[in-house]
Amino acid sequence: MKKLRVCGASLVLGALTMVPFGSSAGAQEVAPAADDGTTVAAEGVDARLRGKFRVRVRITRGAEAGQDRRFRDRVRFRPRCDSGVCERVRFRVRGGFLNLNLNRQREGVYKGRDKDRVRCDTGGHGRLRERVRVKIVESNSNDVATRVRGRVRFRLTGCGDDERFKQRAKFRGNRRNG
Repeated sequence: MKKLRVCGASLVLGALTMVPFGSSAGAQEVAPAADDGTTVAAEGVDARLRGKFRVRVRITRGAEAGQDRRFRDRVRFRPRCDSGVCERVRFRVRGGFLNLNLNRQREGVYKGRDKDRVRCDTGGHGRLRERVRVKIVESNSNDVATRVRGRVRFRLTGCGDDERFKQRAKFRGNRRNG
């Protein structure tokens, strides 16, 4: 069970706050490789998703007045196979609050969800549901993802007055060197 402090109508998650979940359909349209050896795609690049990324997060729904709607954080992707594009990738936000498996949906798109029982400020327990969608936007010449973007959605139920609290966010990130 994760320990989470729920403050009034605000869900303070630490590093990465929840982001929306959705999909974008369309055909794969890959642009020509840039001079620096990267590939950019309109609908996602099929590459190996691994390593640490610095992300910029923007809360799109559920932020209270005075709560910072934009912040930076770090995430890590760990592939569940030895080489190439994997069907499953482990997604972890710095501090370990959000830690779940992402499943490959199509070229360059991964989705995952998780449910947790959390402790509420008012006493008792609630249920926190998390959904994450990640899209690979750019890869290098070794077919490793260098840029990603995505959405996260959190839904908290069963914590007193905040019977159904939702929070959504979008993130964009670049792979860290090293």
